[in-house]
Amino acid sequence: MSPSRGFLNPAPDDWNTLFVVVAFCSIALYNFIELNTIIFTTFKRRSGLYFWSFLISTNGIAPYAIGFLLKDLRLSPSQYLDLTLIIIGWVCLVTGQAFVLYSRLHLVLRDGHKLRLVRAMIIMNAIICHVPTTVLVFGANAPGLDSWDWPYNVYEKIEVTLFFVQEMIISVTYIYKTISFFRVESALHGKTLNRLMMHLIWINVHHSSVRRIDGRWSSCSVIQIEP
Repeated sequence: MSPSRGFLNPAPDDWNTLFVVVAFCSIALYNFIELNTIIFTTFKRRSGLYFWSFLISTNGIAPYAIGFLLKDLRLSPSQYLDLTLIIIGWVCLVTGQAFVLYSRLHLVLRDGHKLRLVRAMIIMNAIICHVPTTVLVFGANAPGLDSWDWPYNVYEKIEVTLFFVQEMIISVTYIYKTISFFRVESALHGKTLNRLMMHLIWINVHHSSVRRIDGRWSSCSVIQIEP
């Protein structure tokens, strides 16, 4: 997922593309409402890293989707308002979800040193990727500043790669430790635990693949805004 300049810039009279944008953004906003309802009706203790990271990443959906609606439907009162909303949503979705994955590692990984390394990786990637990308996005979308296009296009590839590697490290670590844990426990509990293990692994693999698909779609939508 990236706030890319991308290639999706529907013309005002391109109703087919605009309908698709509105449909997907509407689904995202529906999911935003549904997930918030689930969070506040499910969590008994509204504290801790898992709760707050889950809440932040979920609430990143709204500004992200609204920003695209304002941009593509030409409803924004300022050419920078929709960019700001998209950037805020992007930061919450990417790094917020990374902390959701990190908080789940505590279930299967008891090595404090490795957990600290994963946490440091998330924080460093957030600083290295979010800050320069935000500056470059505003520069590349400013009227008359075409010189920002090339550095943004280069850094976008670096940023997407770093976040991809980060998610792969966390996901692979989770899957590996889950398999190791359940391999021992399955000797005592048999097929029931094996089914639970496969279910947990499938959820994690499915989540990673959806994130990559969603990343390709969302990374094609923040483009240069015409003044």
